[in-house]
Amino acid sequence: MLRNRLTTALFAAACVTVACSGTTSSIVQSSDGGTSGTGSSTSGASHTTGSSTKSTSTSGTTTTGSSAASSTTGSSSETSGSSGDAGTSTTSGSSTTSASSTSSSSGDAGGPPACAFPDIPCSGACVDPQDDPKNCGSCGTTCGAGLVCTDSACAAACAGADSMLCDGLCVPLHFDPNNCGGCGTKCTAPEICNYNACGCPGLGAAVTVCNGACVDTNVNPNDCGTCGTICGAGSVCSAGKCAASCGGATTLCDGRCIDTATDAANCGACGTVCTVGVNCAASKCGTTCFGGAPIAYCSGKCVDTSSDGADCGACGTTCGAGLVCADGTCKATCAKDQEMCGTSCANLNRDPNNCGACGRACGPNLPNCQRGLCVGE
Repeated sequence: MLRNRLTTALFAAACVTVACSGTTSSIVQSSDGGTSGTGSSTSGASHTTGSSTKSTSTSGTTTTGSSAASSTTGSSSETSGSSGDAGTSTTSGSSTTSASSTSSSSGDAGGPPACAFPDIPCSGACVDPQDDPKNCGSCGTTCGAGLVCTDSACAAACAGADSMLCDGLCVPLHFDPNNCGGCGTKCTAPEICNYNACGCPGLGAAVTVCNGACVDTNVNPNDCGTCGTICGAGSVCSAGKCAASCGGATTLCDGRCIDTATDAANCGACGTVCTVGVNCAASKCGTTCFGGAPIAYCSGKCVDTSSDGADCGACGTTCGAGLVCADGTCKATCAKDQEMCGTSCANLNRDPNNCGACGRACGPNLPNCQRGLCVGE
């Protein structure tokens, strides 16, 4: 399962900037929605996403020896985020739980640090329980000798075809900006790691970095064709060249020459925006959602059927009053891998309507939510 290591600094670290007829608009992954790139940062014993560092906590009791599937639960408790789970937690594989922590969204003095999804505060540090071998699944749950922490559980090897052990952590090479396609390969802000390659968060090879921002040189009149090439008054940037009007099959939409056959923000006509999670093809919005199951197209929109109360487990299956959709089943509380967003559960790793944070919907041309980050196809 793909997982995100977004930190608070990520949400303001990068933007996709498109200048149109002298104006500039930015798409930033902030706390209230949108998309963005991620920055670069140092790694080693620590693992980072964006521009902040995530340290692997040294708290908890370390066990050694057998890798047989067993666990021991300590006497302390943990409250994790807003998911509603409370109490002690154990993981598969040889592990020991012996620490306590309370997840908090505030950074009050003397209290736990404010941690960005999917991190939780453990002994004064933000850690990712999905891959931290000293806090695997919960604070203080330590994987035994010869085991790794993968998908919040101790195991003999990293899970998933794209997951690899880098500096003691199971990292997803598809989307990790510090290990993009291979251990130690770092992306530099505002580029992100998108399917094993560093690049600007956008569709098309013409999206590149100019003056520290990602721009589309095919349509940007201030960086037309190449960075710094400015089109004069009354002209547009069409296919990377300044011209009097848009050429080919493109249409002038909001000062940019757009191919309305493929642009999800102007699909078929200027201003026609496709629903979150689908693309635009042949001037029509698609009905197939990115990300695959459990993301499904139900009643004209993409939903996560593992958490959507109106489409729980399958389109049209509605949970009754007082129940929520927990991993595809109607229950009283959200599952451990979910957060409570309003009155519904959400898996922030993959939900295109709550990508990385509650209410953060992926933009029309970055429709795919992977590890809590909106990316291209």
